[in-house]
Amino acid sequence: MALLPLVSVASLQAQEILTLEKTLALAATQNPQIQSAGILVEIAKNNEDPGASGLYPRISATGSGGYSNNNTRLEFAQANQPPIEVDGAQSYTYSAGIGMTYTLFDGLGNVYTLRQRQAEHDRSLVDFQIAFEGVMSTCINQYYEVARLQLLNDINSENLNISLDRFKREEIRAEMGTSSSFDLLSAKVDLSNDSLSVVQSQTELRLAKRNLNRTIGRMAEIDFETNTDVELAVLPEIDALLADAENSNATLTRARQESRISEYANKAAGSEFWPQLDLNAGYNYNAQENEVGLLLFNQTQGANAGLNLRWDLFNGNVNYIRKANAKLNIQNANIQLADQELGLRQQVMNAKDLHQNALFSLQIAIRNVKTADLSFRRATELYNLGQIDNTQFREAQLNKAQAENQRNNAAFVAKLAETELKRLTGQLFTLTTLTN
Repeated sequence: MALLPLVSVASLQAQEILTLEKTLALAATQNPQIQSAGILVEIAKNNEDPGASGLYPRISATGSGGYSNNNTRLEFAQANQPPIEVDGAQSYTYSAGIGMTYTLFDGLGNVYTLRQRQAEHDRSLVDFQIAFEGVMSTCINQYYEVARLQLLNDINSENLNISLDRFKREEIRAEMGTSSSFDLLSAKVDLSNDSLSVVQSQTELRLAKRNLNRTIGRMAEIDFETNTDVELAVLPEIDALLADAENSNATLTRARQESRISEYANKAAGSEFWPQLDLNAGYNYNAQENEVGLLLFNQTQGANAGLNLRWDLFNGNVNYIRKANAKLNIQNANIQLADQELGLRQQVMNAKDLHQNALFSLQIAIRNVKTADLSFRRATELYNLGQIDNTQFREAQLNKAQAENQRNNAAFVAKLAETELKRLTGQLFTLTTLTN
């Protein structure tokens, strides 16, 4: 582990010091993308219930009642039975029942549907991991962007103070007649340029802070400062990174699950060619009351049970089309899986090269800072003695600022390259220590 203290000038105004750990914790609980992905996990978990796949019996209760008022005339076949005629004859009917239907066999379609939905729940967990890693990676990038701009603003502010001191010196020299008007105008131009640089870096810093606040679910106007220290980890060699990526990369895991889901969907489509056997059972009560008629009261009640077999011999080739498309989905999922494996290998190798290049650039930049700082110190002494002109002093000043910026940028680029490698190899949770 290497800790690079990139110290910034202390702010006169007390602000919240936002650590990286707190930033990631806030994002884990308040980021809308993570919250939405969590809800989708709950939905997928509900869908994997066996009842949603038809593995539980269906039980229903029914009830009805009726009333009628009719003018009725009854004539009987027996000659000695006079007709009966009643105006406004009333009748009542009642019925109630409870029934159960259970699918005993449907080609194991309900079983494969359950397995498919269980696999979809597993996929939703990986989708959550992908969303979580994406947000965490964004947070880390935005956090260090704020830190980089803080340091840039400090460097620009230091340049402004140096240029202001130089301008005041040139004003005094001009009043004493020991300096030309060109030197004074040159100092004034440099002071104006440094002032603009401070304004620009302060604006960029405010925008970066608002971006980070949005990601961690806070109000945009909340002000804070970040820790500018950069801790670089020692990463494994490329072979170990590739092995970790193959075993733990979330995107590759999702592609494998898509292939698995397509296999279950294909088996579920094949079950459509089999007959469906349902068991039916129930208990019913029926009653009828008549004001006039052969039966003035009729009541039945009791249990019933039976089997129902249905076999679709032809339904317009719908089953064949579903089966054919399911096989094509398997082929497509396998193609996507193979492409993900090749692409992931390329991404890991590219990220490793970028990380190594960033570390090498950082070493060079650290040496350059030491050289530029010594050069500026010497230039300051010579300038105060009048042995170098404004142009030479300004060049040393800008070289020092440029070297410091390059060192800071190289450190942050190395950290971001490290973060990307950890994400690709499925180790970003270890980095963030936030798995819930």
